Amino acid sequence: LDRMVTVPLLIVKYDGHAAVANSALIAQFPPEVTGDPGFDPETGWLYQNAFYRGVNHITAQVPPLAVLGSMTDAAQRLAERGVDILLHNIERKNRPVHEVVPFQLIPGESVARLDGELSSN
Repeated sequence: LDRMVTVPLLIVKYDGHAAVANSALIAQFPPEVTGDPGFDPETGWLYQNAFYRGVNHITAQVPPLAVLGSMTDAAQRLAERGVDILLHNIERKNRPVHEVVPFQLIPGESVARLDGELSSN
């Protein structure tokens, strides 16, 4: 990764339970991330609790709407390249499963709630 970019970079594994970070990002991690047994300093991989601590550290520094905007932009770019639909449940801590609201990112749209109640273009 260090040969590709010099800015902090985290690539999340396809299943969303692990990630790999470049040296620029690793240098910004606090000791609770780098000292966690799930962190591999030689490869930059973050597994188990180190992954969640690392992601929480990063996202705490970015406003939530900026994260959502970036995710939407990224999904839009993927959609323009042939990825038809990205679908994921958005959950909150302590929210009952029956209240989980599915959202869909569609080419040409920003965010659309599947039951039609919310649309943001």
